[in-house]
Amino acid sequence: ATVGGAYMAAKAGFPAVRNVGVLAAALVAFNPRFVVLSGSVTNDTLLAALCAWGVFLTVQTQRLGPSWSRSALFGTVAGLAGLTKVSGMFLLPLGGLALLVWAWQSKEWRRAFGHIALVGALALAIGGWWYLSNLVRYGDPGFVPLLTQQTGRRPQWPARLVVPEIRKFFGSYWSEANYCELRFGSLPVYAGLSLLGAVG
Repeated sequence: ATVGGAYMAAKAGFPAVRNVGVLAAALVAFNPRFVVLSGSVTNDTLLAALCAWGVFLTVQTQRLGPSWSRSALFGTVAGLAGLTKVSGMFLLPLGGLALLVWAWQSKEWRRAFGHIALVGALALAIGGWWYLSNLVRYGDPGFVPLLTQQTGRRPQWPARLVVPEIRKFFGSYWSEANYCELRFGSLPVYAGLSLLGAVG
């Protein structure tokens, strides 16, 4: 589902670029970290699939304009993503931004705000109850993960840690994890792919 969503999102975003969908799908499907996560039981796999299709729907909305069926589907996907993991809620501002860009280009602000209301209502109905129940039961909606609450936040970020932590973040995206560390000896290849993505 994630690979298919990446394929469709890339094709929707760059319809004139030949094989862009295949390239995007390959970058996702052959990412070692993604392969490891997809072979384990975790909410990250569901979140990745929902976000891939959420990005596709966002691109379609920005390019073609909103439709009620697409907005309803996006609101459903965004609600499920927010219910899957807190970071899934970032789909909502992405979809809202796409609608605002479309409204700015077409000058149809009233229609855009109607679609934003539909998306928000559906997302809240599907995923909002979880955060509301957390607030009622525990006095906190649960936006900050429990692990962070237990271990505490770092009071400051010394400059000497910047480079090592960027390296760790980069490595964890491609292959490293506490329970599985893959060493392919091809970190320069991954570095090149990341640089191309940043430039793009």
